[in-house]
Formats: sequence, C-alpha cells, structure tokens
Amino acid sequence: MAPLSERIGGISMALYNLELLILLVANVSCLLFLQVLRRTKCFHLNLRLLLANFSFTFILVIVSRYLIIAPLWVAYAFDIDVGGIPYCRFAKTLHDTAIYVTGLGLAVLVIERTVATLFVRIYETTERRSVGMALLVLQWVFGLLFVLANQIDAADQRTEKLACQMEYTSHRALLISLLTIIAMDAIAMLVFLALLKINQQNYRSRARQATHPKLSERYQTAENIRATRLLFPLVVAYLLASLLAGGILLFGLYNYDKTSPRAFRLRYRAVFQSFDLITAFYAAMFPYLAMYGHSSLLTAMKSTIFGAKDPVNRDPESIPLSMDGRRLVVPPRREAEIHFAHLDAIWNRPT
Repeated sequence: MAPLSERIGGISMALYNLELLILLVANVSCLLFLQVLRRTKCFHLNLRLLLANFSFTFILVIVSRYLIIAPLWVAYAFDIDVGGIPYCRFAKTLHDTAIYVTGLGLAVLVIERTVATLFVRIYETTERRSVGMALLVLQWVFGLLFVLANQIDAADQRTEKLACQMEYTSHRALLISLLTIIAMDAIAMLVFLALLKINQQNYRSRARQATHPKLSERYQTAENIRATRLLFPLVVAYLLASLLAGGILLFGLYNYDKTSPRAFRLRYRAVFQSFDLITAFYAAMFPYLAMYGHSSLLTAMKSTIFGAKDPVNRDPESIPLSMDGRRLVVPPRREAEIHFAHLDAIWNRPT
C-alpha cells in the first residue's frame, strides 16, 4: 500500500497549510468582532444578533476545519492514520452544519431589513430580541435539516481515501441544498437592493408631504438606508463567495461519477480544496466587511486591539453627578433619545 503522504499529496498538504494560516487569522478576527459587537450599539439589536451569529458560525467552521486537517497533517508527516471514521464523521458533520447555517446568513439579514422597513414607525425605538431570535432559530433549524438529509442518505465512500478525506453526505441532498441556497442568495440580493430603493423613495416622499410624519419614522427610514448601505460590501462579497464556492461544488457533483476514483482525485483535488480556501478567506474578511465605512465600529475595533479605554463603558465613579444624584453626563444613546424626543415634540406641536 502506498504511503499515506502519497494518498494525501504534496499540493493538497500545501493548500491545507495555507488554509490553516488563513483560518488562524479568521479566528482572531471573528473573536475580536464579537467583542466589538458586545461593546457597541451601532446597529439595531436584531441586526447585531445576526452579525454575531455570522461570526459564531465562522468560528465553528474554523474549529471543524482544524479537527479535519489535523489527522491529515499527522498522516502526511508521520505516516500514521490517527483519524477514525467516527471522529472524522463528527468533524465533517460539525463543519457541514456551520457551512449550511452560514449559507443562510444573507437570507436572514434581508428578512430582518425587510421587517425594519415594514414596521418603520416602531422598529428602531423598540429593542426587542424576538425578531432576531426567531430568525436565528429559523436559520439553525434549516441548516440542521440540510445536514440531516445528507446524513440519512449518505453516499457510498471510496475506500482509498483516508477517513477525514471522505465526505459523509448524499450527492442528491447536497445538490438540492446547494441549488436552494444559491437561489435564496440570489433572491435575497435582489430584495436587498429593492429595500434600499424603497427606503430612499419613502424618505423623499415623506419629506414632500404637506403633513409631515413623525420624526422617529423619518429617522428610522434614514437609518434603514444607512444600515443597508453599510452592509452592501458585506452582502456583495458574500454573494460572490457563495456563487463561486457553490459553483465549485456543483462542478464536482457533475463530474464525480464520470471518472475513476484515482483520476478524479488527481484532476480535481486542488479545485475542491479551493472551496475551503474561499470560505477561509471570507471568514477572515467578514469582520472588516461588516465594519467597512462604519467609523464607530472601526474605532471600537481599534480600542479592542490596542487596549484604548472605551468612553462609553468608562468607570461609573468617574461620571459627574448632580446634587440630587443624577448623572450630569448621560450615555450617548440616552442623549440621542432625549434629543429626538424633544425634536419630535417640536415637530408635532400644534400650530
């Protein structure tokens, strides 16, 4: 029998090492971004929950890839197969779950922005988690259903592969789930662009009304436009990565049964590893795409990295108080609420 290093291949091992390096950077970036989301309130609470879930699922992808690649690295370096089928199947299932949940991320982001547009009068002023939690549950349930379908109808395995090189999935279920996610991403992108257009039109139309709407409604419409524009780089990069990675997998499914196992492995092994490289690159870029153009998030990220003191969360004892014990310096969010409440009262004052 050939040495394990030959069954893995030098090119594949080099790509694995590159992927591990990118995943290490991605892991640090996602952990920092979670800390930034915890410290700031730049987006609506539900949107922050969805972005945090993005980071969490990327961390699961990173952990699962390390679990998958570690036995292959040991096998290549020491010619010892330390990864059994139960272990590798668990790692692959964890990876597939995280990938599918992440694959539904764009759809739930667009649903949240749609809810914000439909309930423009009350959405921004009510910090309720119900919408965000419902979308998270929906995202995870559908992701787990995709994985369950793959596990129930798993394809026959090619025995010349190591356990952590095999895919414990059904080709038919994988094809259906891939087409579903790609279609959902394309539709979500169109809806995302439509929401931006609708909010811009609503803002202009309300500004021309003879009887002006509540200031909070106009403010929320402006916030919808702002949030949509800030998320645009993230959404576009996500769609491109999804289409490219999904296209690679569809190409593999199409050619899988048309060649011998050895020929397929020699021809397409590096191509399919590019799927994992694309995922790793996007995971590393995700926090910066989410913060692109958002000065508050970028400032919070810098303070998180370099240890600068966050003025929003400073020591309560350093905040001056009045004689009756009230804070002379209110938090920025509370100050904004008071400001807009006063403007709203002036705006709707009877003439």
